[in-house]
Amino acid sequence: MRVGRQYVKHGKIELINVDYPTLILQPGEFVVLRSLEELNMPRNLVGHNGIMSPWAKRGLVSLFSPQIDPGFCGFLTVPVFNAGDAPISINYMDKIFTVEFVRTAKNASYGWSERHGRQDRLVVPVAPSSVRPNLVDISVLQDEFRRLHMRFEQLNERQSEIDTELRVIQVRIGERREAKSYSIIKWTLLVAIATMFLALIVGVAGSDWMRTKALEMWQAISHGG
Repeated sequence: MRVGRQYVKHGKIELINVDYPTLILQPGEFVVLRSLEELNMPRNLVGHNGIMSPWAKRGLVSLFSPQIDPGFCGFLTVPVFNAGDAPISINYMDKIFTVEFVRTAKNASYGWSERHGRQDRLVVPVAPSSVRPNLVDISVLQDEFRRLHMRFEQLNERQSEIDTELRVIQVRIGERREAKSYSIIKWTLLVAIATMFLALIVGVAGSDWMRTKALEMWQAISHGG
């Protein structure tokens, strides 16, 4: 379905036709479009409206997919929003809307138009505000997101560096522990050898003086180790 001759922007009904063929939708702007074609829905058919994918790829977003009730008659009204970072040009009679039709299990008890009448005119749903809200520029948000993403990547790299440094420290601590254990074992062996040697001397010499000297040497070696 194609763009019709009217739209609502900033609380006002504007024209888009042969004389004013183009609507420029800036990033962050919202409008309500209407379809050029009209529908005449039977009571056993329901529809769902959407945006064609080429428009969606440019950043045009339908804020919701309106359900087209059984018995609806008239043109469609679709609220859209420019979520991209560049202006979007919409021309009169551009193909933009899609409609999915689904048959119901049985007819509706009454049609939409029986309660609401035929939708043949565009209306402003709410009174426009005298002060337009200050919308944040989407490009600024995108730049901030990219900055945060880069910062996150830097933190990940730093975390990897810290993990590597911790592994190196753990290896060095292990090496020092092994070296210390080796030193203790070495001194223990030396003391044991010295003790055996002194015991042998004492046993052979058998004098009190030698025993005394051997004991003094043993104590010196023990305290020194």
